[in-house]
Amino acid sequence: MQLVRAIGLDDRTAEAPDPPAGFTEHVGSFRHWFDSGRWEWSDEVAAMHGYRAGEIEPTTELLRSHKHPDDRAGFDELVEKMLSARVHFSSRHRIVDTRGRIHSVVVISRNFQGLDGRAAGAEGFYLDLGVICDDVDAPSDDEVQERVSEQVQEFRENNATIEQ
Repeated sequence: MQLVRAIGLDDRTAEAPDPPAGFTEHVGSFRHWFDSGRWEWSDEVAAMHGYRAGEIEPTTELLRSHKHPDDRAGFDELVEKMLSARVHFSSRHRIVDTRGRIHSVVVISRNFQGLDGRAAGAEGFYLDLGVICDDVDAPSDDEVQERVSEQVQEFRENNATIEQ
């Protein structure tokens, strides 16, 4: 993404970040533009929601519809804060895919800037912690921390190559 900005491409033409090499189908990327409300997601994020690549255009309302009912209020608050303050976000929540399966996910983002130097949107990664049957089978906080730490370490190991 830094290369895209360095050569002066408009953020509307930049592609969502690709997960680092070695990441599995359990990690996908996304991008959201604050002003237009446009979302992009990788094939992996589409699959987490139960869609084939290119099958659907992601929107805030579509994302909201896939949130577990108990997590929707938190999602609404997160989106409101993201848009009003133009800030990145991180969350742990559950999504319900098109088959009704529940996925526990961690979403981590950072802001990206437009050509004017202002925060133009948020981009980042979804980490699918797995399909769960109910809250009893949901990963514990320690398990989540361990999985996230493993993925962050893998990202760091591959980050130098990506930045080049």
